[in-house]
Amino acid sequence: MLAAGGLVPAASAIALGGGDPVADGADPFVAKITTEGRACTGALVAPQWVLTASSCVPENAQQPGTPAKPATVVVGQANLAGSGGQVMRVASVASRTDRDVMLLKLPYPAAGITPLKIGTAAPVAGDALRADGFGRTDTEWVPDRLRTAWFTAGTPDTTTFAITSANGKDACRGDAGGPLLRATSGGTPELGGIVTRSWEHGCLSSTETRQGGTAARTDDLAPWVADQVSPHQVHVKNKFNQRCLAVQGANNVNDAPAFQFDCDPPYADQEWDLEPVATGGVLLRNHYTKRCLIVHGANNTNGAPALQYDCLPQFTDQLWDIVKVDGGAQLKNRATGRCLVAFANNNTNGAPAAQYDCLPQFTDQVWDLLPFPGTR
Repeated sequence: MLAAGGLVPAASAIALGGGDPVADGADPFVAKITTEGRACTGALVAPQWVLTASSCVPENAQQPGTPAKPATVVVGQANLAGSGGQVMRVASVASRTDRDVMLLKLPYPAAGITPLKIGTAAPVAGDALRADGFGRTDTEWVPDRLRTAWFTAGTPDTTTFAITSANGKDACRGDAGGPLLRATSGGTPELGGIVTRSWEHGCLSSTETRQGGTAARTDDLAPWVADQVSPHQVHVKNKFNQRCLAVQGANNVNDAPAFQFDCDPPYADQEWDLEPVATGGVLLRNHYTKRCLIVHGANNTNGAPALQYDCLPQFTDQLWDIVKVDGGAQLKNRATGRCLVAFANNNTNGAPAAQYDCLPQFTDQVWDLLPFPGTR
């Protein structure tokens, strides 16, 4: 099916017809996105956000927020037939109205993956850019391996630029939203654009003789992305007790205890900022007291209390991994290896939060991270 002007729409277009397999462990920031009736590619540009083409989830192109249809992201796994990737449902969507670009928010930050930096240099005609994609190839209908191929940029306009390959083969169905990577002086790739449309020349089952494709510019999107991905406030709600994690705002001192309290009405000292740290894990900063959740590493025992302390991300007993489990997530301390709990046998307001061996079968260790009232 062809769109107006004869180009295949990105939602149904674009794996790389003449691409090469990407080695295990390489380009871990690349994501495969699957939704009802289509698949596409994207790139992790912040610990909890994937950048892709709007036409990957077209139902939300003009309607940000909750996905109109369930969408799943796999990130950190070049070989989909292997293991080690992180699989998450898309929690919300933010899209552009001026170009074929969309951000997908994951329910939790992807662990241990360095996001792809968005380059700020505009594309120049003749630029060499390397595309990654999970789409169809010239021989495989649904490949399970990430592939890569080199393209040359054409002269850009305000929001797009043309791309062509030296081997005459285009991006294929499933590559829409795939990153176009530009090498930097330090050897680390940065984002130079994303694939959106192509003629699909050289792709399996395509008889198209015309060649070439279109990419969306991303070099001017860093401020928009930063605004979307900036830390947002959450309620940390215990699955068993249905109460929320808090510290007492009137007791704003180091080592003040964290505890559970009714979520409604929402008090400001129940509001937490999730702040991903480049080395891994997140800080849970109380939005009211500006201090962070901690279990002192020197007191690594079951039942050791959860407290607040000045935010010092160099100390791993302030860093938490958000571990997805059935029904919610565990908050696992990076220093102690134990999980945050609000004990089921003390289901009262003010009951202390503590750490305990991670046992996800006990729902008093399972938490929902919910948007704080009035925030996104």
